[in-house]
Amino acid sequence: NMCSNTISSLNKEFDKRLKSYCGPNEITDLWLPYLLAVEEELPDDESGSKILYPLYYKCLEKFQNDQIQIYNKHFLEICLHIARMSVDKGLWYGLFYSKRIGVEYAKFWVEWASYVENSENNYESAWGIYEEGKKFIHDPNEIIEFEKAYCKFEPRLIEWDKTKWESENRSNIKKKSSLMTTDTVTTTEQKAKRRTKTRTTSASDGTSATIVEQKAKRVTRTISTSKEEKIVTVVEVAVVAAKNSSSQQALDSKSSDALPPQPIAPVIIDPMEVEDDDSDMESNYLPECREQVHREYSRLLDMSQTSQLGRKSLINISTIDQVLQRNSLMMIQNQPTLQQIDTFDEDFLNVTAIEVDERDPFDDKIRRQLLENKGINYTQMQHYTKVKTNLPSQLHKEIFLGSDVKIQKVDLGGVTYEFGKKLGEGAYGYVIAARLQKKPNISYACKIQYPPSVWEYYILTELCSRSIRKVGKFDLNLRIPSVHKLIEYNDYSVMFMQRAPQTLLDFANYHISRDRRIPFYYQLYYSIEMLNIFQHMHKLRIIHCDVKPDNFMVLQCPSQINAKQNPYQQMPSLMLIDFNRSIDLNLFDNGTAFVTCVPKKELACVEMLRSRPWIFQHDLFGMVYSIHVLVFLSYMIVCEDVNNPGMMTIKAKFSKHIDPVWQEFFCTFLNIPDCKSNPNLEEWEQRLQKLLQIETKRLKQKDIDYIRVFCDSLERLLSQFEQQQQQQQNQ
Repeated sequence: NMCSNTISSLNKEFDKRLKSYCGPNEITDLWLPYLLAVEEELPDDESGSKILYPLYYKCLEKFQNDQIQIYNKHFLEICLHIARMSVDKGLWYGLFYSKRIGVEYAKFWVEWASYVENSENNYESAWGIYEEGKKFIHDPNEIIEFEKAYCKFEPRLIEWDKTKWESENRSNIKKKSSLMTTDTVTTTEQKAKRRTKTRTTSASDGTSATIVEQKAKRVTRTISTSKEEKIVTVVEVAVVAAKNSSSQQALDSKSSDALPPQPIAPVIIDPMEVEDDDSDMESNYLPECREQVHREYSRLLDMSQTSQLGRKSLINISTIDQVLQRNSLMMIQNQPTLQQIDTFDEDFLNVTAIEVDERDPFDDKIRRQLLENKGINYTQMQHYTKVKTNLPSQLHKEIFLGSDVKIQKVDLGGVTYEFGKKLGEGAYGYVIAARLQKKPNISYACKIQYPPSVWEYYILTELCSRSIRKVGKFDLNLRIPSVHKLIEYNDYSVMFMQRAPQTLLDFANYHISRDRRIPFYYQLYYSIEMLNIFQHMHKLRIIHCDVKPDNFMVLQCPSQINAKQNPYQQMPSLMLIDFNRSIDLNLFDNGTAFVTCVPKKELACVEMLRSRPWIFQHDLFGMVYSIHVLVFLSYMIVCEDVNNPGMMTIKAKFSKHIDPVWQEFFCTFLNIPDCKSNPNLEEWEQRLQKLLQIETKRLKQKDIDYIRVFCDSLERLLSQFEQQQQQQQNQ
């Protein structure tokens, strides 16, 4: 009775304050304190949940479509509390995800992944949830919390993955052995029966029918083996549809904003078991997000129509489940489409002779012509907007000149952005810092180009769609900037991209300013990252064509812990930017080479200087150019080797402080015989990896501490809105 009286008083007080409330944040100021106060008065059992659950549900129902509150961390806490009290937690997590409630906070993704891992023992879906979370989390503190949880999860995932594969291999061996034995026995019986065919009685008709049936079974098994993937997929879709029909009805209501019908109270019951012979086939997916996947599937189908290359789609999608499998942690067996993506470069160079294309691949008119010839319409791709006006005057370059720059608030496409200081300037435009006014913790690098260009946007979009994400493996998507939005005006184009603090050139200048050499460990660490980037990017038939140290953004430096314990991290350390000069080899015939030379001779590869055809050599030269800066702390100058006529070398001298491996490295990459004889990047990566493991033991503590100073200064030295305080003072 006392509990009821207290709750009644709380309800009256809450209603009274709610009617007179005029503040900016009703959830934080009223709802959360009210719900916590009620929860304290209730017993921690099912009876308490029966009272508390409808109150939390009422708050969710009121604010589920509020575009401000869905980013409120307190609202996320209320929503997560609903999921914790519910039996079908997965349904609620999937619903919050579809409405984008709290998706920029690590807590949402960690709780969802933990539930899928622990309650469903579904490690693949848990990994998929973590991968999806990386797209939404931008705040540095949230990223740290997210990565801590993922680092704890990753060893369990790898162990589970290893155990599963070993189990599947043993099962496959048993199946093959059983099939071979059955075939052998069947063949022996048939021969024996054929030898006694003349002595068969009238009962032999039944025996003959049995033999025919056995033959039919063998033929059926042979056919089904080659088509196993298709058959399983069709069966699986039917099974999943049957299993989820009841839960989908709640999400597939006529109003997309409708919540599942409110229950009287969360009654704890045992889940109904559904017989499913192919239940393990569903473990690759996120079952709670199937409705969201339906929409994503439709979008991908639309995108695939804009990426037709010679009437062959880059994204070969036949079922919704294959959309989910694109992000699974393992290669799908018997799926040649994905395997083909991983071997694009081998197919491209698998020709009898290299054909030279004398056109300028950097000319914007030729690029647009190539896209039209292949039937690619970039205007239909995601995040692209065409505005038939000129660029707002607040974003002109003159506004951002000098040190006294005020923050500019500009409305672009119905969204208000704040623009800060200029980050850089190049031949094709300038880059300024930007952030959302409603979510100031999310910042972007805003690239403004004249004349308007969509090429970099197209390249980054294609790279993202072609790459395959596999757990524990190198993920190229994390090494290229993600595109938030592209707006094409009549006179300029504006592209919002992921932003990183400083470049590899800044990292070198940091050591030069203090008269110190870059330790051999860090030379190897970043060189391995570069080798991996180009090894995977070239397989996707993309050439960057503007590789230099100031186009590598530093994402992380190895600290004391990961440098000592795990010499090569799967987390990205470099991000390659500025794809405005890139070449998409899918727009050309296999074996096409180029002869165009870049304007800056110091960045021209050896083939350009000698008027020889080039393909991937241009990127490899830029990679070597960047590594030269790490090793020698100076720009690379190429000259002919006086001791080896016809061979190229560098002008810098190899002193005793330079490891001998670099001499062979530069010699190999500066003397590539022809377009089809590129150095093996994977072998070089493995070789440097072994040296890195040895060098880890030699790394001195003072070097680690010295590098940490650079890491700590990344954000401090490059504040995108350092003029904000001055502007507020002026106002």
